[in-house]
Amino acid sequence: MSNPADDPVQELGHSLHETPHQPAGLTTPSNRPSGRLLFLNASILTAYGVYRYEPVTPEAARQLIARFRQARRTLYSAVGHRATAALMTRLLGIEVPFNRVTVEHLAGESAIVLRLNQRPPEGLVLSIADIEAIGYELGLVTRLE
Repeated sequence: MSNPADDPVQELGHSLHETPHQPAGLTTPSNRPSGRLLFLNASILTAYGVYRYEPVTPEAARQLIARFRQARRTLYSAVGHRATAALMTRLLGIEVPFNRVTVEHLAGESAIVLRLNQRPPEGLVLSIADIEAIGYELGLVTRLE
């Protein structure tokens, strides 16, 4: 298996069971996912545009991942912190590689984001235990245009 840092456009993970529930705004009118599904460690806007940002449960995120995989859409990690990548891997049931890259969120793409409930002190490298102590939530950012 290649190192994710060597291959930033690596397809993530393994197959998951798909269920019919779907969060709002995640698919094209044909009910098929469009663009890439990004994985981010911060809820940042990477380009100008119109976005929707909403909470997403781990189960709904796993269902979304399954739909993207079934539609053969790209799953792309831009998670630049190792502990966050490991925690997302555990929550989502797929490998979310550490991949410290810059990514542009394109129109029609969605991103699953692990957002901390508090901003950590400057320069602190968090462990999974630190992240769990601070608290976090998953969000879904969809670039509409």
